[in-house]
Amino acid sequence: MDPTGWRPTAIVAGVILALFFGSQLLNAVIPVAAVGPGVPGPGPAGPGPVPTTGPGPGPVTTAPPPGSTLTVGPLAMPLQAGWVPQEVPGSGIIVRLVKGGVAIDVFGSTLQGQTDAAALYTAYMNELAGDSDSFGATQPTALTIGNGIPAARGVYTGVFGDSQVEGQVTTLALGTDGFIFDVWAGSGTLQSLLPEAQQMIDNLRVQ
Repeated sequence: MDPTGWRPTAIVAGVILALFFGSQLLNAVIPVAAVGPGVPGPGPAGPGPVPTTGPGPGPVTTAPPPGSTLTVGPLAMPLQAGWVPQEVPGSGIIVRLVKGGVAIDVFGSTLQGQTDAAALYTAYMNELAGDSDSFGATQPTALTIGNGIPAARGVYTGVFGDSQVEGQVTTLALGTDGFIFDVWAGSGTLQSLLPEAQQMIDNLRVQ
């Protein structure tokens, strides 16, 4: 065979092998981030990252003006003063709201069969338990929020990586659409802002 025919082929093959093994090496040396509260939707696909310095990561945007409303699918949630959206790259979080050391992570899920708000709550807690070194949660309590939205609510504590976390979860069922509102913070710091977070969730409206 003419050397001009196989030399380019050998060079291309060498580049491909270098790229392949180079990517494998990078995957081996880059550390995996710790995980914490949050189950993306639709369907369980893993939790969102635990912040190292307050709810994060990602930049916090400008605080919305007083009286603003956050729209999540068919839902509208009135915002209390000081709660601002924050980016969470690489997660299934629809939106994260942050104030001080407390975060509200909002997820969406497609409900299957007879899944209701309580079943969605249980599934979410099972996902969190699987990603926690130590986890405990209450059974869901049924309630109705906003303008007649069926919901379930409960609380949890867990250790995710090096973070001790406590949270309150509210799940909603709207036909085949489910929504999860996970209000969480470091252990001992949730209660100061939980009433505000709960008030925003309890005043959700279906548009």
